[in-house]
Amino acid sequence: MIRAYSAMESTLARHGLGRRSFEAPGEYLSRAFQRPSPDSAGERLTRLFEQARFSTTHIGPEMKSESIAALSELRGELGVEPR
Repeated sequence: MIRAYSAMESTLARHGLGRRSFEAPGEYLSRAFQRPSPDSAGERLTRLFEQARFSTTHIGPEMKSESIAALSELRGELGVEPR
């Protein structure tokens, strides 16, 4: 999930939406997507990243799969070829 989130940041940076050093993940998401919907790929990936990075939640294979799917969806929305 952390790698997928990092890949999202890199993808957005290539589209002129790089994360500023002072931005928290939620702040960055809000700026990059101008009020993302709660079920958007970026919102899902950010939520998963925050859980993996900042909580004691067990990270299972389903969360990893969800983060990869959200990253793929986001890249599709931006017209970025899969890696």
